[in-house]
Amino acid sequence: MQDSKKITPERATVRENLFGGTGAVHIWNCLSSQPTDPFKAALWCALDPGAFVGRHRQEEFPELVLCVSGTGRAVVGEVSHSLEKGVVVYLPLGSALSLHNDSESLPLEYVILKAEARKK
Repeated sequence: MQDSKKITPERATVRENLFGGTGAVHIWNCLSSQPTDPFKAALWCALDPGAFVGRHRQEEFPELVLCVSGTGRAVVGEVSHSLEKGVVVYLPLGSALSLHNDSESLPLEYVILKAEARKK
């Protein structure tokens, strides 16, 4: 059985200075090429020590950020949320986000889950 979704370094996409940030974020797509409704993306991310992902707007889907390991901050709009293992931050559609790794020695690992907004 082929394990096509295993998180290994060689399967990561590396993005440098994402959204005007600094440093690298390593990204693994955890879904197949066919999203499973209502989920549109499941991304395992590792943000390098001392790096940050610049402010960007959630224009297509609301999302959850689930911290897996490390310490940092998720800034949603003007509100800063401390990140540590087990913390979940909700990002409504249209909100702005930046992510910061506060450690100078360890990566900040988190999972991003994007889902289609519920129809009213």
